[in-house]
Amino acid sequence: QADPLSSYSRAWRPWGEIGFETRQTLGERQTQSLLRLGIKGTVRGRDQLNLSLDVRPGTGGLSGAQGARELRMQYDVYFDR
Repeated sequence: QADPLSSYSRAWRPWGEIGFETRQTLGERQTQSLLRLGIKGTVRGRDQLNLSLDVRPGTGGLSGAQGARELRMQYDVYFDR
């Protein structure tokens, strides 16, 4: 089955993803959960607009790190070959 995020469709479709993300900075490795929600569809003709929101909860603990929210927008234009 094709990946719904990489396939082309003119219809506007919601999508979601739940998982874990691992980041390594200055020798410290951190794994946290990730919730990603979005919508993808065509704007005009042969193109795709993908809007998504990433939500990462805070790690808490002694560091007191807070969660993060990230809004993403990706616009692709497809040309006939």
